[in-house]
Amino acid sequence: MARTKQTPRKSTGGSAPKKSILGSAAKLPAVRPGTRQSKSTSPLPPPKVQETYCALCSNGGQLFDYELEKLSFLCPACHQRDSTKRPGPYVGLYCDDDQPFLKEGLKVSAKKVTTLGSRVSNEPLAVIILALHGLSIRGSPYDVALTQLRNYYGANDTLVAHEIVFDLVGGNAVVSAHIKKMRAVVKNLKKQSIRKAIVLILTHANDENGLPFFETNGHCSFKEFFDFVIGDDLISLAKSWDTTWFLLTCGPMMTAGTSRTDLISEAQQRGIERIIGVGIAGFFPCMLNSFMIAFIDHIIIGGEAFDKAIHKLIVGSTATLSHIPIYVISARSDDKPLSAIRYYWFHPKLNPHGQPMPIQCDHCGHIRDWKSKGVVSFEKDFVVRCRSCGTLVTIERPHGSLGKLDMEGEWIMEGLV
Repeated sequence: MARTKQTPRKSTGGSAPKKSILGSAAKLPAVRPGTRQSKSTSPLPPPKVQETYCALCSNGGQLFDYELEKLSFLCPACHQRDSTKRPGPYVGLYCDDDQPFLKEGLKVSAKKVTTLGSRVSNEPLAVIILALHGLSIRGSPYDVALTQLRNYYGANDTLVAHEIVFDLVGGNAVVSAHIKKMRAVVKNLKKQSIRKAIVLILTHANDENGLPFFETNGHCSFKEFFDFVIGDDLISLAKSWDTTWFLLTCGPMMTAGTSRTDLISEAQQRGIERIIGVGIAGFFPCMLNSFMIAFIDHIIIGGEAFDKAIHKLIVGSTATLSHIPIYVISARSDDKPLSAIRYYWFHPKLNPHGQPMPIQCDHCGHIRDWKSKGVVSFEKDFVVRCRSCGTLVTIERPHGSLGKLDMEGEWIMEGLV
């Protein structure tokens, strides 16, 4: 019996000629229906009043009747988040005029079941994916994100999803139809009072120069891709939200030639503040699924600041990310331009300085016969000696190393009877 191959398709496209999306400098013709169809989920019903509350109480806003006086309760976590109350002792109960009800405050006797500052946020959110025709959205980080988010968003909460499939082969008419389609999506999003967004780009990247594909057999400059595939309307709207862009493309976009610097320059000009990409050639989008789940839990639902939470995401996804360098493009401070940080897994026997240890000695042909020379440290070049012939191999430490990530706490084994 014939068998079909079940391997998921990579988002790497090999080589293709560089083309112009418009095909010529002529004006765009009248808009006609595009050759490709996109799918957009219908918006949910009008949102209820949204809440952003800690995991211990509901904004400390519930009122209690105490004889003739109304009291407001503030839990320890919300006390810590309030800059006006944090410097003082914990009070707990407040009168209508925000004055403490008790002179000495409440005594906390219970053990905390979650960290102070933990919260659950279901602010209006948009999840948008632009996918090259032929690349499956199903099973991708987009799918995983929506599955995880629906655990927290109810029927009356605002969770808007849009799936936009593009293939701009065919010239100006197809480009016009795609631009019209993107404007309709943006018009719908403007009605939703969105505050946060995840935008994913699923396409190929050219092996030689890392540029993105706008059709199945052609790539273009970043400027053309932003102009015609994504569009200024969506980019401008996304700037008004807390938006994270995910580039689900193979590694050359981050590693080949000047691709990364060209991407950063284009993003900087358009006001894009945060991009996450990968640095592996044979990339499957599903490789980032566990990372996306952690992203949803910590940053979208938990409301943690991205710069502080990203380290937790990296360390917590070691099993998957040990094979995938993660690139984060953002400004390191408000007054700094966009720059990139590469996160890679360091292991002295398997992946020193993010480079796989050679399997075979080129000189004598022995397999896995290496012994480290000198002190093993991520702060120094890594040198190993072949036990058989004595050949030395040096793996250089990256010049821009910013230090290692420390885990919060440690897992300990305990033997039980």
